[in-house]
Amino acid sequence: MVDAAHPSDGEVPPGLAPGGVSNASVAQAFHMDNAGVISLVGVPQTDNPEHDLLVALMLGYRDLAKKTRVLGGALKKGARQTGFPIERPSAYLAKSSYVNVSGSGRSKGYSLKNEGIRYASRVAGQLLAGGAD
Repeated sequence: MVDAAHPSDGEVPPGLAPGGVSNASVAQAFHMDNAGVISLVGVPQTDNPEHDLLVALMLGYRDLAKKTRVLGGALKKGARQTGFPIERPSAYLAKSSYVNVSGSGRSKGYSLKNEGIRYASRVAGQLLAGGAD
């Protein structure tokens, strides 16, 4: 039996996002405009902010827009709206251990692996805890 306070092997207790942050709290790290563009409330203050911004945006698309695969163009728009323009998401995500890459050219899409979901949740949680611009 799995105890909610001590989940086993990657299981997440109900109401918590991976990483232990409540789903409601993580959702506060994102904004979705009328056009469906997801942005963050701030820029991650990490060693690799471009990568972490893009990974967190993918979590936002997953949770708010219910899209598990996000095109590079959507990530560019979200990064620009967040205030941190990124021209080529592939430059930061191609070798990421948290992301699956599919397609090519304009149809190149990105999705989070299970570990990527946990990592992106931690990044979003840090934004809410004051780790953003």
